[in-house]
Amino acid sequence: MTNCAVGADGALKDASEIQWFNDADDDTPITPPPAKDSLAVLMQGGRQPASIKGGTRRSSRPFKPSARLRAADNTSPELSSGTRPRKRALSSADDAPIKKVDIRAAPKEDDLDDNLIPPIADGDDSSADDSEYTNNLGNEAEEADDTEEAYQKTKSLGDADRQRLNPDTGTPEDGWWCNICKDAGLPAHQSFFKGSISTRRTHISRNLKCHFPVYKSRCEAQDIALNEHAIPASV
Repeated sequence: MTNCAVGADGALKDASEIQWFNDADDDTPITPPPAKDSLAVLMQGGRQPASIKGGTRRSSRPFKPSARLRAADNTSPELSSGTRPRKRALSSADDAPIKKVDIRAAPKEDDLDDNLIPPIADGDDSSADDSEYTNNLGNEAEEADDTEEAYQKTKSLGDADRQRLNPDTGTPEDGWWCNICKDAGLPAHQSFFKGSISTRRTHISRNLKCHFPVYKSRCEAQDIALNEHAIPASV
């Protein structure tokens, strides 16, 4: 292949006249390109090149459906694009909502761990705690009884100052006792009154010598002004 590009006259050959090889060790040259381009061959065969419309290549030959498309149209004509039924919507206003139910499998008896409940240690006796708890309950009950008893005593003392038993009916009557008259030994109808605070002030004003001095001294000790209805008219 030495000087394969040089002709007999010493001039360089044309590229079409040179034998080309892929490698220097190859014995077979590369097949030369055809003398005419594919467009010229297509024009000689009476075929028209594909037309280009809108930037895309479009063939001028009429469309011919394949055997697969023809078989599909013959076997299921009702599923054509014009007669294909629509799928039903997944949700409908008439359908009732589906409630979610959480289904969990119950654990098997073999899967239960016996160690979940701690065993009672030997020597762990809760009788002492129970006894202490019982004693505390007993003490609380006794304290409640003592409190109730003290309340009843205090209440009875207050009721004694505000009530008396009717000698005719034996039923308690609400009112107030005048301790000065009661200590003086006056009968109940003269020392027990059913009126309000105005009755007490009137009772003080009517007893100038024994009631008013006590009332005045107690008001002065507490720095309280005397009520005009409790002051006797002669003062």
